[in-house]
Amino acid sequence: GFYVADMTEQDMLEVLTVGEGLERLALKLVNGRVPDHILHEMEAAVDRAAAEVEAGNFEAYVLSDLEFHRLIVRISGNRLLQSIYEQAMTRSQIRYVFHPRLGEASRTSIAQHREFIRILAEGDLAASDRALGEHWTGSRGRMLASHRAFEASVQGAASQNVQSSAVEG
Repeated sequence: GFYVADMTEQDMLEVLTVGEGLERLALKLVNGRVPDHILHEMEAAVDRAAAEVEAGNFEAYVLSDLEFHRLIVRISGNRLLQSIYEQAMTRSQIRYVFHPRLGEASRTSIAQHREFIRILAEGDLAASDRALGEHWTGSRGRMLASHRAFEASVQGAASQNVQSSAVEG
């Protein structure tokens, strides 16, 4: 068997805050300069994510999205930073499984990723950091809205089950 810990809104905010901070730190460690091969890997991850959204394959979209973000941290070359990031992101993936958010929110995220890559290619740390911060702000809002919708649906389903049991009993 296995145990899946429920993630509260506060837990989610903490994971998102740590993820953002680690990605921004990775950018600072390389002064915003990213090798071309990493930029190409990032583009490929975004292309895969976009294709998965269009195909309606949420699980594959999540993996491609996570790979994009892992690449941001990988540019630092700092193994400890990468390890801490993996721990935080693994924790957040638990919730992805239970309330997929395909559609417009994912398309918005993909567009922001493409814009971030374009800015990152220019090698301007301040502009890259600003774009990454804006992406995380948007992502945080989208994920919190998704989390709240999921929680409401779970509570609604639980309420219906209680009412059904009362009627049957």
